[in-house]
Amino acid sequence: MNSNPHIEKIKTNLNSIIDKLEKLNENNFENSISEIKSYISDTKNEKAALSIKPGKKIPEINDSLKVLTKKIVKRLDNIIEIKESDSQALSSELKNLHNQKKLALYKR
Repeated sequence: MNSNPHIEKIKTNLNSIIDKLEKLNENNFENSISEIKSYISDTKNEKAALSIKPGKKIPEINDSLKVLTKKIVKRLDNIIEIKESDSQALSSELKNLHNQKKLALYKR
């Protein structure tokens, strides 16, 4: 079966998104998210060009793209988990500082 150029472009975009998510950090967050949004927009355009109707399954699309989308979801879940952990640690630290402030005021 000949490879569809729209599908190949979607694969390229999804791989680029995965790459950006893997390299995402606080220093490049804004730039990376902007690029990811661009890839998502381009992917939506490519999907529209395929003229896929909702619910219609094309084996080539399901099989080849499902793995990539699962990688993206897993990476996003990992990022969220890390940020939640950081947030909880910061919250705990702020609570301790607040309690120390209360104790200092109480001791006066």
